[in-house]
Amino acid sequence: MGAGASYFLIRDGTLRAFYARSGAESLASEMFWGEERAIPFVERLPEVKERSLLDAEAGGVIDIDHNLLLLFGGPVQPDIPLRRLYVRLALVGWFGWEVRWALAGRRDLISYLDLPPDVAAPAPPEVGAGSKKSDQDDPLQLRTRRDFVDTVVSVCLRSGSLRLYPICLPAIKTPVPVSRLLAAANARPSPSRLFWTDLTDKFPTGGLHLDEGKQRGIWWAADTRHPICRVSGTPGWTVEKFGDRFEAQVGETGGALHLPQRSQAELVAKLRGILQLGRADLLHGHEKRVFGDALEAAGVR
Repeated sequence: MGAGASYFLIRDGTLRAFYARSGAESLASEMFWGEERAIPFVERLPEVKERSLLDAEAGGVIDIDHNLLLLFGGPVQPDIPLRRLYVRLALVGWFGWEVRWALAGRRDLISYLDLPPDVAAPAPPEVGAGSKKSDQDDPLQLRTRRDFVDTVVSVCLRSGSLRLYPICLPAIKTPVPVSRLLAAANARPSPSRLFWTDLTDKFPTGGLHLDEGKQRGIWWAADTRHPICRVSGTPGWTVEKFGDRFEAQVGETGGALHLPQRSQAELVAKLRGILQLGRADLLHGHEKRVFGDALEAAGVR
């Protein structure tokens, strides 16, 4: 059974909650086409209590009173460039609306809806829970196995040398202090340039850059539930949050970090699959017009 999706509809100041069992995978396709399709879809779902958000791996708020669509989860969640294109194209169907992605997932929805604290998702695991001892002792274990990396850490040492570490999420499953990362970087050499596509075709879901000389760090993530966002500070250090702006880390490395550069046409092709546009029965009427208009607006034929 797939993961569920929670939807919240606000109309005339009244909040109603709905739940789609196994609906996380279809969230992107159901919400893309605009209010004419999305609102009737949601209203056909079983109406539930607000706390159904606890069980949801995806969700959305349709605020009719303020013309706002707020989403999280689903297949476009981890791929930042694809997600940006999705929002850009979705704005055509949601003309006159604001379409936003909830970087903090369900917590952003809880905050927007002003739900009680007990509806919030469980807190992240405590230090020492759920990770291997070797992961805690050496958080920068290099990964070379294809499709087994999702996070990139770059470190500019006091000497000026740059080190780049592709790692997998379990290696930083619990909070790691900056001091431990610096100690690991000083003890473990790495390549001075990194081509991400040599390791995997998937876009990284998070990154961290540390500058030992400036005592400054930045992180970005596709989702602020990503463990990289729980890197803890060290006295004298400043760690800045950059949301999903991976470009900041690329800039800090002076171009030594090479992330996938997919064309807009490639991203559109992937989005077509997610929106199930290969189905002949779907390409009719409203959907065909909206997607055609969206592609034209984006300059993609």
